[in-house]
Amino acid sequence: MFGNKRRSELEHIQRNAQGEYIYTGDLYTYRGIYPRGRAIALLWLVHVCGFAALVVAGTISVPGMNGHWYVILPYTAAIILTMSALWSLGQLTAAGEPIREYVADTACKRLPQRDTLTVIAAALTFIGEGVYLILHGENTLQSVIYLILILLAGGMFFLGRRVMSRMSWEKQ
Repeated sequence: MFGNKRRSELEHIQRNAQGEYIYTGDLYTYRGIYPRGRAIALLWLVHVCGFAALVVAGTISVPGMNGHWYVILPYTAAIILTMSALWSLGQLTAAGEPIREYVADTACKRLPQRDTLTVIAAALTFIGEGVYLILHGENTLQSVIYLILILLAGGMFFLGRRVMSRMSWEKQ
């Protein structure tokens, strides 16, 4: 799966007459509502805040995180998806302007999907902890703070998805 994708990226890199490698594939120019630099900075802010909220929530000792799979698994998925989204955002930032076709395919198209999946994972974490609290009646201040942080993280990634939907690239 990854080998074929890597070869398709390398198809567009050719040697010129001087022996230098040059990119010969399609390029995409940013055509969004916000200026590109501002949009990228906003995406970084939203994603880092969402990741920080998830990490801080993970450091809080809440009863549902002590061996209950329906809280731990979605939380773990949210952390992994967040790191994946940050990786895509890093690719998009490092690509510069205009971006190459394979960056548009991997970063621009996958980042909104990863944000959506992170929102779903955060929602499932929230629901799982809520179910635990309802079933076991252990409502503490720590649990409330945990739930607020999970909601904040989900909201940040939802906002990231909205910002990304206003960014568009046009083939040159």
